[in-house]
Amino acid sequence: MRCHHRPGHTLPEGPRDDTGPFSRVSWGGTAGRRKLIVGVAVAVLMVAAGGLGLRLALAPGGPPENLTLLYQDDFTQSGTGWSGGIYSPMTSTYGYAPEGYYAVDVSGYSPVRREQAPIPFVSAPPATPDPTASPTPITPSRILLGSDIRIRSGTAGMGEYGLFCRGEDDNRATRYEFLLDTAGNARIRKTVKSAGGELTKPVKVDLPKGEVVRLAAECTGVEGGVQLTMWVNDEQAQSFLDTNPLPNGLVGVIARVGENSNAVLLTAFDNFTLHGPATTTQP
Repeated sequence: MRCHHRPGHTLPEGPRDDTGPFSRVSWGGTAGRRKLIVGVAVAVLMVAAGGLGLRLALAPGGPPENLTLLYQDDFTQSGTGWSGGIYSPMTSTYGYAPEGYYAVDVSGYSPVRREQAPIPFVSAPPATPDPTASPTPITPSRILLGSDIRIRSGTAGMGEYGLFCRGEDDNRATRYEFLLDTAGNARIRKTVKSAGGELTKPVKVDLPKGEVVRLAAECTGVEGGVQLTMWVNDEQAQSFLDTNPLPNGLVGVIARVGENSNAVLLTAFDNFTLHGPATTTQP
């Protein structure tokens, strides 16, 4: 079945355990979206707790449309570079589902899984490049990630899922996370060597039960830090300027439940995209 809000979607409606325990993450403090005066662009700067940066409350709007599509995968074929083979709920917890999506399942026994997207870029040039090899382009400092996501039948209890950027290929998690949870909240989180914390307090978003959600996340290097923005179904949900930025890194998808909890989270990711500048030259 095709999704109603994007052409060509194939998602039917309806590994690495590399971060700290989900049970240590605060779920409280949900705040409503700020009301903005129509036609007036408002930017409110707030000093964030812990000196992590400035939260930007911006006028609502969809993701930027002036970026070039650099990578995409609709998961209609296996073997495109993501982890795992053909997914079967009886024998695996991640992989290419025959229905045409990428499955990621987590539970209290295996509470977190992040999957790196096989984008055709590297985070940084090699220290000793092969002079005979064609250089792989560097991931742009401005990127826009996107994915259709559905919570599958069998999910129980509290969990969260979404996209990440500027990650390290290390079991001690370092990355920015753009997260939705099963209670209908959106937040941005930062973790460094598995020590994580919220950059934004969770806010309620409209997540109709059982329907496909389009999540988009921008990571842009700017003067003074990294601008982080997330959209849910083309509506801006969170934005934050981290003045102590992580370096360029990996991107991908993530799912998490409480460690040793009874929760089960079954996710389906589809139509993963990466947009960026037309040229991949670093500024």
